[in-house]
Amino acid sequence: QARIVAMPNYVSEEILAAQPAAERQRVILAVGRLAKVKNYHTLLAAWALIAADHPDWKVVIYGVGPQLKVLKAEALRLGVADSFLLEGHRGNLGEEYARMSIFCHPAHFEGFGLSAAEALALGMPVVAFADCPGVNEFVFDGENGLLVDRAGGAEALAAGLRRLIEDDAL
Repeated sequence: QARIVAMPNYVSEEILAAQPAAERQRVILAVGRLAKVKNYHTLLAAWALIAADHPDWKVVIYGVGPQLKVLKAEALRLGVADSFLLEGHRGNLGEEYARMSIFCHPAHFEGFGLSAAEALALGMPVVAFADCPGVNEFVFDGENGLLVDRAGGAEALAAGLRRLIEDDAL
């Protein structure tokens, strides 16, 4: 036991150097590989449920991966391609975390969930599924984000996003 060293999970100084904006942009941010495990199709379906009620908001996803074409086509089909933006790779995300309003992490599971930790470090509330291992260990429902029931699918995720969009005090 004397040789065991606990290493804390890491949020880089580069991220922490960003200063949270006094007034955030009306953007829901997601960051990660565009792969099935990240479950961005559920975020897209959730956004399609509430986008018309919030035309001054948009969703921005930074990431690349095999789901890019499928997500773009689905956004077009659902009529939200103008407000559901797949922005590809981005280096330093600190400024993005600092200026956007809500972080959504719809993944099925995570080892840790670095992007969610980075968002929290810069004062963004996180909406995620309550059963997402890794993320549910540091996102606390009603304190620094909202954890929704995966069984509720896109509707539950939409309800969590809507709640944060419409309740500035929260």
